[in-house]
Amino acid sequence: EKLSGKVGNSTVSISSKVNSFAPLFEHNGPLILRWNISSPMIDVSEWIPLINNRKVVKRSSEKEQKKLLAGISDALDRFTDKCAVDAIFSVNKIEYGHFEGENLYADIALSNDNGWQIKTVSMDEGSGNISVSGNIEQNDNDDRHFVSLSTALSNVDLAKTFYAFNNFGMKSFNYTNLKGKVSTQAKLKLTLDGKDNIMPGSINGALTFQVY
Repeated sequence: EKLSGKVGNSTVSISSKVNSFAPLFEHNGPLILRWNISSPMIDVSEWIPLINNRKVVKRSSEKEQKKLLAGISDALDRFTDKCAVDAIFSVNKIEYGHFEGENLYADIALSNDNGWQIKTVSMDEGSGNISVSGNIEQNDNDDRHFVSLSTALSNVDLAKTFYAFNNFGMKSFNYTNLKGKVSTQAKLKLTLDGKDNIMPGSINGALTFQVY
């Protein structure tokens, strides 16, 4: 099926298929919805809330399953509990806060355990390129998200990148003190608050870089 619509201010076209409906009636493997999503522009902050409040459903007991209505309810529970999404994004322009990228390709999976698996993301930023992989998990007790990323930046503008990501939560220096291009590889862990901003002091990891 092919659908068109909006997520916030993002106009999207989606083609989709289901791998099999068997997982709804069995206990092995998820029901996988495969989406191909294209858009002229996507604002990432409008998509992150889609994983909020995604809860694992408690199934009916064996005794309840003997009743017809309980059996129907259990089938619906399985649909929610078993569903996972594997999405391929092709986007002309991407926005996230102050950040702007172009020519985005992404392969991202939304599982039934409250998180995103970022298989691969690649995009252009100015004259440079950014690639990302990792995971985003929702905290069970509030609206924070825990992020683990492996990133590679090639020939990106240093000041523009720090401005785009609010100086990565650092206060000792900021984008106004920086000049030049940077290429870097990093493994990072950080926390996003309820407004999808990087929480100060939450960034940990290892970074290698070259500034020129």
